Amino acid sequence: MGLRVPALELARTVLSDARTLDHAPLLTAVMFTTSDLLKEAGEHKQSEALLREDLEAAAAAKDDVLIAQIWGRLIYTVGYLQGRPEEALGLRQSTTTAAARTGSELVQGTLASQVATLLYAPGNYDEGLAELARSIEIIERIKGFKEPRVAVRLGNQGLFFAAAGRYEDARMSIERSVAMQEATLGSEHPAVASSLNNLGDVLRSLGRYAEARAAHERAMAIWEALDGKDSFDLGSPLLNLGNILLYMGEYEQAVPLYQRSLEVWQKSIYPIAAMLAPLLSI
Repeated sequence: MGLRVPALELARTVLSDARTLDHAPLLTAVMFTTSDLLKEAGEHKQSEALLREDLEAAAAAKDDVLIAQIWGRLIYTVGYLQGRPEEALGLRQSTTTAAARTGSELVQGTLASQVATLLYAPGNYDEGLAELARSIEIIERIKGFKEPRVAVRLGNQGLFFAAAGRYEDARMSIERSVAMQEATLGSEHPAVASSLNNLGDVLRSLGRYAEARAAHERAMAIWEALDGKDSFDLGSPLLNLGNILLYMGEYEQAVPLYQRSLEVWQKSIYPIAAMLAPLLSI
C-alpha cells in the first residue's frame, strides 16, 4: 500500500484532534479525507460509517458542495465497493437533491457518473449510458476534452455498451478513451494498459482477433515494464490473450498463457485463480 498506511494513521490522529475542537468546517473536511484513505486501504465499512457521520458535520458547516460530494461518495462506497447497488440507489434522490442545491454543473456531472456505476450490475444499461453521456457532456464542456475524467467516463461508457451487446459503439468509446489517456498521461501509463485490455475484449467480440491480440499484447508489455513479469495486473490480459488464441485455433500457444495467468494470480493469492485450473486440462 506504499504511503497509504502512514497517511491513514496520520489522518486518524488529525481526526481525533479535530473532534476536540468546535469547528465544523475543519471536522467535516478531515472526515472526508479520512474516509477516502479508508476506501483506498480497503476498509470500506469504516469508510461508509465515517461518511454517514460526515453528513451531519457537513450540514452543521453548511457546506452544500461537500454534502453533495459525501452523498456521491456514499452511494459509490455502498453500491459499488460493497456490492449493495439496490440500497445505494435508494439514496439516489437525496444525492440528486444535494447536488442540485449546489448549483454546480460539475458536481452534478460527477454524481451522474457515480450513479451510472450503480446501474451496471443490475443490467440497467440504457439508464447508465444516459447518466454517463450527461456526465461526459458536462465535464468536457466545462473542463475541455483533455480533462482526465472524460477519458475515464468514456472507458466506462464503452463497458456499458459492451455489456449491452453494442460492441461497435463500445469500440469507438474505448478507442477514444485510449487516445485521450495517451495524450494526457503518456503511452506507457497503467491506465492506458487497462483501457487496451478492455479494448481487446471488445475487438474479440467483434471477431477482430488480430487487433484484439495486439491490444492485449500491448497491455501486457506496459504492465511488465512497470511491475515485472509477475505483476498481478498481467493475469487478465494473459487470460484474454489465451482466449483469443483459442478462438483462432492456436491451442498449443493458448495453454502456456493460461498457465502463466494462473501462476501470476496464485502468487498474488487471487481467489479467481482456482477458476482457471480446469483450463490446464485443455
